[in-house]
Amino acid sequence: DEAKPRKVNCLNLWEEGFEPEFGQATKKSGELALKSLQAAVSDLASNKIDVLVTSPINKDTIQSDEFDFPGHTEYLASMSNVEDYLMFLVADELRVGVVTGHIALKDVASNLTSDKIVSKLKLMTDSLSKDFGVSIPKR
Repeated sequence: DEAKPRKVNCLNLWEEGFEPEFGQATKKSGELALKSLQAAVSDLASNKIDVLVTSPINKDTIQSDEFDFPGHTEYLASMSNVEDYLMFLVADELRVGVVTGHIALKDVASNLTSDKIVSKLKLMTDSLSKDFGVSIPKR
């Protein structure tokens, strides 16, 4: 409600003090990461914000009774009640859609199917057009 346009807006979502231990994975940082993600999902659901851009999370420290997912992509899909979703990796003009999601690299080849690839390509094409304003995506 207090967001300022064209500015980086940060919210403090907890009352207690927290001193980050940079480079250290802690249970407390995982708890606060989940709290931040939950607040963002709530704001999306209530139309307080239009978009959510995430950064990597520590997949170990965020695990809890409330978060039992391989990553926040799957968490967001669950909170949105969707089964067909696509994770994007974005840098400058580069957009990469991930077919297999959060699985071990050794398992990627055995999890690729023509149907999965086509399904993710359709999601990617739709998103590139709708969300990124790319009228004719390159393949």
